[in-house]
Amino acid sequence: MRVVLGCSLLALVACAQRDLSAPAPLGQLDEPYFRCKVQPILVARCSFLACHGDPGRPYRLFARQQLRLGVPPRDRGIALTEAETRANYSATLGFALQGLGEDADPLLLSKPLDEDGGGLFHRGREMYRGPDVFASRDDVDYRTLAAWVGGEKADPGCPDPGNLP
Repeated sequence: MRVVLGCSLLALVACAQRDLSAPAPLGQLDEPYFRCKVQPILVARCSFLACHGDPGRPYRLFARQQLRLGVPPRDRGIALTEAETRANYSATLGFALQGLGEDADPLLLSKPLDEDGGGLFHRGREMYRGPDVFASRDDVDYRTLAAWVGGEKADPGCPDPGNLP
């Protein structure tokens, strides 16, 4: 029994991250493009409190006048904090890099795409009794998300539209 316990502890120590205060390395998708072009789409189309502005959802988004991270209710209209934008980027990056198979689109592209347009089931369609977030791959906002997932880059100095006065 001691041998099993010792081996288990050794295995856990060997897998431990050395510096827990350092963020885990993320994918290589462009953060300025996310801030300038992707985040505004997600905020406008997905961040409602009944949808991805719900803290209980596996994919949640912070947005002005919606779910906030450590911002008092009276200040919900202020610009997103750096922590909120980083959280949005990290959460979105996870769904942009995760698909249901090697040949499948990542969940960021397949879940909000209407099933009639080749997407996956998304409860938003049922909730709002209409087409999904994107009716087809031709939607200009869908193409913006797809460009980001495909490696498109933005000028690092572009203003973050979600934080303009």
